[in-house]
Amino acid sequence: MVVRFIWVVMALQPSTLPALKIVVIKGEDAVNVIQQRTAVAPIVEVRDRNDVPVSGAVVTFAIQGGKTATFAGGLPAITVTTNAAGQAVASLSPLTSGAVQINVQAAFQGQVAAATITQTNVLTAAQAAALGASGAGSGSTGAATGGGAGGGGGISGTTLGILGAAVAGGAAAATAATGDDKAEISSPPVTLPTPAAVPFSTVDLRVGNGAEATPGRTVIVSYVGWLYDATGPDNKGVQIDASSGLVFVLGSGQFLAGFNQGIAGMRVGGLRRIIIPPNLGYGSQAPAPIPANATLVFEVVLLEVR
Repeated sequence: MVVRFIWVVMALQPSTLPALKIVVIKGEDAVNVIQQRTAVAPIVEVRDRNDVPVSGAVVTFAIQGGKTATFAGGLPAITVTTNAAGQAVASLSPLTSGAVQINVQAAFQGQVAAATITQTNVLTAAQAAALGASGAGSGSTGAATGGGAGGGGGISGTTLGILGAAVAGGAAAATAATGDDKAEISSPPVTLPTPAAVPFSTVDLRVGNGAEATPGRTVIVSYVGWLYDATGPDNKGVQIDASSGLVFVLGSGQFLAGFNQGIAGMRVGGLRRIIIPPNLGYGSQAPAPIPANATLVFEVVLLEVR
């Protein structure tokens, strides 16, 4: 009887826990610029076997070899928990020219999935533009292991290059912040009607009570960026970028003028929405996926002032 009872209990147990897979949302085939210290932060989404995003999965990003790039704090590896959308992001800093291999592993309830993201570090924005013109590859793969999980097909994500002055030979070398993120230059731009006469503005969604961000000081921010859409909620259209830890000197001219102007005066802990018209953004440039003369919307959290 005891043996039969144990057999029944075991038979009721599922043969496998829900399998995982990793989908690369952003960062595959990205080009990072060392001189400008800008790089694409890889973003992945963890899904179960039914393609449902998994919140609370533990994701580890690790640089193969640990010498071509580092994550926030100069670390060769970083562990992040997926958010409500099942996504995890890791800020990246390029160190040396050449290929960068980022190994990604996700774990949840005993299941494990793995994927590899490949990027390229170049020294200058001109080299990034030339590489983009040559048609850098796109697409990514996520190979899942454990519990019979299948490979997670990747999506080649294009992202906002906050750095606005990287132009060579008439081609925009769109790079993003690391900090977080660069745009894949080979991707076609999004065509979205942008109202002409939308002024620069800021709205404090939450007022911080820490140190104030003033020109000349180093700030650390997290942000999400969208194309402006008059019909969208809070005027947010297509999302073009996101960063969990951009580090830069405010007012140094390194990033978009409107981005710097919008952050000035914030206090640590604050959340601010910034609307950046073309004259304070990219103007007539069109770094994919941003169309020419685009108005941009950012929501920025000020994390630290040094």
